[in-house]
Amino acid sequence: MELANLIENGTCYLFPEGRIDTATSNDFQSSALELTAGVLKTAIDFSKVNYISSAGLRAVLVIAKDFNAKGGKILIYGMNDSIKDIFDMSGFTTIIKIVKTKDDALYELA
Repeated sequence: MELANLIENGTCYLFPEGRIDTATSNDFQSSALELTAGVLKTAIDFSKVNYISSAGLRAVLVIAKDFNAKGGKILIYGMNDSIKDIFDMSGFTTIIKIVKTKDDALYELA
């Protein structure tokens, strides 16, 4: 799992790539929290995430709770259908906002 980022107009964009599973979820979580420490708006592009386990979902939950605690906004965009199904079945779509495209993310974070 790799994680790139870009800060643009006060919004941090995170670009994870690969699997977010037991072996990579802690790195994903700690890197995401570090990269977004001083930011109140974050969009995570899941278009290159091809698998997420329960450990990965836990990492997403920790990141979302961090944003809620600091009064920020966070969302995920670009999910493939199988990852979206996992978020739907686990109830995570009620925890974190999920939109289809980067344009949708820009609109929601404005």
